[in-house]
Amino acid sequence: MLRQFYLKKVSPEVAMLPMVTDRLKMLESFMVNPCINIEEAYNTDFISIKKREGFIKRLKGTMGYNIKDSLAE
Repeated sequence: MLRQFYLKKVSPEVAMLPMVTDRLKMLESFMVNPCINIEEAYNTDFISIKKREGFIKRLKGTMGYNIKDSLAE
């Protein structure tokens, strides 16, 4: 699914790594309840994306239009 995005936005010379699904299923039990320190995760300067960007810009972002061209360099 990422092939066209990858060829268009990233250099075609960069190789993609295959995803090993059986390994992910084996690790899933460890990922269900991760230990997260809430104090470190909290950001006092956080502003919701709904307040920073309009609906159309967020929608375009889900389609990959907000990705900077510097990735291709």
